[in-house]
Amino acid sequence: MIENTPVEQYEVDGHQVHVKRDDKFLFDCQPECPPLAKLRGAFPLLRDMKRYDGVTKVAVFDTRISKAGQGIAFICRELGLKCLVGFPQLKGGEPSESQKMAGKLGAELYPLRAGRTAALYGAFRQIATDRGYTVMPLGLVCRDTVIAVSVEASRTIDELRHDGVNIKTIVLSTGTGTIATGVHLGADAKVIGVSCGMAVSKQVKRMKAIAYPENLNWNFLQLIEPEYDYYTALDTSECPFPTSPYYDEKAWVWLGKHIQELEHPCLFWNIGQ
Repeated sequence: MIENTPVEQYEVDGHQVHVKRDDKFLFDCQPECPPLAKLRGAFPLLRDMKRYDGVTKVAVFDTRISKAGQGIAFICRELGLKCLVGFPQLKGGEPSESQKMAGKLGAELYPLRAGRTAALYGAFRQIATDRGYTVMPLGLVCRDTVIAVSVEASRTIDELRHDGVNIKTIVLSTGTGTIATGVHLGADAKVIGVSCGMAVSKQVKRMKAIAYPENLNWNFLQLIEPEYDYYTALDTSECPFPTSPYYDEKAWVWLGKHIQELEHPCLFWNIGQ
């Protein structure tokens, strides 16, 4: 695993921006696994579930643009677990390339008629549970991920400080808020989460729940209301590093627009999806 992912520097409107390349997590050495930082906590979680709880079958629900199914399918293959991937499928459509890859990795694909994500997840969870599967939380919202990301955030900030860079602001994309929670708890800098489509009120609720028993310090945490719809894909051709058109690119664009307003040095946390 590539756990201690690198930090690179890019110039944005006259400012040097440090970019945490967490999109490289588990990527270079395992190309069939998607660059998905949320897998930081998923791997040890599933390993311990198998070792201590006797779990043999794991189910995960994917959205149309998520790569969670592919990531969990990869981990399940590595751990010798059976995997079931549920996802919404439009009438006449077919699985995404990521979902097809999950099938190639050994997962059973379970398409459901497209609809509201929460309702589909509830239906899939019941189906999977009835078949004896342990179901991962929607969006891979796991406390294990928060802890793993907070450790990496603390390590990254300390390493930069050792090199004479005292990061003041961290900008990143927020979906479920899981990664943002971990970064906030691990880094002594202001964290700005730019929503990729979910209402901030929902993100706040999830982040408070997953941070427990620790508290979020809202003096050092700011969430930006979404400027784009969740399924809106932005052009990433001018971004100097690989990023997601649905997630991280929305935060990168926001950073470019507001770079002069931020306290520097600034770190952009590229999650990868």
